[in-house]
Amino acid sequence: LAFRYRRQVPAPSNHRDRPAPTKQAPAPCEDDARLATLLKQQLEVLQVYREPHLKVAELAARLGTAEYRLSKLITRQLGERNFNQLLNRYRVAHACKLLAMPTAVDNILHVSGESGFASLGPFNRAFKALMGITPTEYRTACLKGEPPQIPNGELHGAALGEYPFSLDGGTLP
Repeated sequence: LAFRYRRQVPAPSNHRDRPAPTKQAPAPCEDDARLATLLKQQLEVLQVYREPHLKVAELAARLGTAEYRLSKLITRQLGERNFNQLLNRYRVAHACKLLAMPTAVDNILHVSGESGFASLGPFNRAFKALMGITPTEYRTACLKGEPPQIPNGELHGAALGEYPFSLDGGTLP
C-alpha cells in the first residue's frame, strides 16, 4: 500500500523542492510589555543613560531580567542595532536639549559628560552620526535661533513614535 501511494505522490527529491520555512518575529507577550515599561522608566525617569559606564548586564539586573531578554527587546521590538546605540540616541537627545539652552552649559566637554559620554571623542562621533552635524555646529545654530532640521525628520534613525515609547514625549528642542 505504501509503495502504491509513493508512486502516486512522489517525495521531494531534495531540500530545494521543499518550501522554505518562514521566519517571523515572535509576537510581543505581556512580559515584553512589562519589560518595555520598566525600560522606559529607567531611561526617561531615572535617566540611566547618563551613567557613562552602564552595561547591558547591569541594566538587565536592575530590571530583574536576563541580559539576553533585554537585548532581544532592544533589537527586535525597538529596532535598535544594539544596547549602545539605544543609549547613544538618548544621550544625543539629552545633549541637544543642553546645547539648545543659551545659559545651560559653558562648553561641549561638559555637555558630553552630562549626557553620559565618558569622553569627548565618542560623543562627537555619536552626535555627528545621528544628527549629521557636530555639537558645536548644532549649538551655534540654536543660539542664532535657527535650530537645525533633524535628518529625514528623524533623530534616531527610526521615526519618532515608532518605539513603544518615544523620547521626551515625541518632541525635540
